[in-house]
Amino acid sequence: TTADIRVVEGADDVVKVTSRVTSGLRKTDFLIGRKGDEIKVISGCTTWLSPGCGVSLTLSVPKGIPVVINTTSGDVTADTLEQGVLTVATSSGDIKVGGLTVDEFSAESASGNVDASFAKQPFAFKAVTKAGDISASIPSGDRTYAVTAESKTGDVESTIESDKDGQGFVRATSNDGDIRLRTG
Repeated sequence: TTADIRVVEGADDVVKVTSRVTSGLRKTDFLIGRKGDEIKVISGCTTWLSPGCGVSLTLSVPKGIPVVINTTSGDVTADTLEQGVLTVATSSGDIKVGGLTVDEFSAESASGNVDASFAKQPFAFKAVTKAGDISASIPSGDRTYAVTAESKTGDVESTIESDKDGQGFVRATSNDGDIRLRTG
């Protein structure tokens, strides 16, 4: 989809999708369907002809459910998700998550920034961008991490000490972007 996606933890044991579709001079395309445990959204609009058109989705998920989001373009945000695993991949768009207590978070963007903050130490954090900055804040605690942070053309700063025998791992790589990893 080309929609902006917001992921929130719901109170129910079901996945709920709510959408806001905005059209301009031309109607915005929007289709949603489900096959097994996969939800597929197709959306699109001609922004040069209809400024402000688009689709915003809110995905409400049960606590601890593993979530995988793949999108062609659009920003992805998530706040205060507990437990489980969150995986986000986008061809063009920013990924911003905050207050996470998930076990693992993985983010990949061909063209966009990744900004992550955790409320509790995760087991793993992995971020890859081709053209974008990576920023992460991981709380201090008992868990140590094997840290890999590499950028071909950007600056790399990390206050997370690397322990090759760590109980978790942090990997941040960017072809063209800055990397900032910090304990908080």
